[in-house]
Amino acid sequence: MSTTRDRLAKLDEFGALLVKAGLATEFLPTGFELSPEQARQLRLHFDLNPPTSAAYAPWLVADVLLLDVVFKKQPVTRAELGRRIQEFQTLFVLRRDGYLAEALSGKPNQCVGPVEVRDGGLRAGIFEVGNFYRLDDANQWQHVQVPAPSTAAL
Repeated sequence: MSTTRDRLAKLDEFGALLVKAGLATEFLPTGFELSPEQARQLRLHFDLNPPTSAAYAPWLVADVLLLDVVFKKQPVTRAELGRRIQEFQTLFVLRRDGYLAEALSGKPNQCVGPVEVRDGGLRAGIFEVGNFYRLDDANQWQHVQVPAPSTAAL
């Protein structure tokens, strides 16, 4: 049986994201591919342990990736998951505590104000909890539409 240290030493980008998102190391998937069934199981583990504020942004990224695997109904290589993770490198997420956090690390960037229920969502200023944002060339925050998983495969 491998120790936690051994499991952490073997992490790729996808495994590191899952750990940052709050997944216990004993549930980390192994192998060169992630199957739709493994993705469903990982989402169930996350449902049992909702993310902390610090883990919320990486959890959201992980959930987007896992849903994509589930909806495609085909295994996805770990290399492809690592490539997809890079798409989130410059993105931020509004947490429920009113902080914009780096999508991959969860590190808070700035407090944008108290979160309130407004217009059918949890919002602080122009931001909504659960959406992705990036700074544009003019240093203005822009909403980023992350491609949703294809529901055609359902």
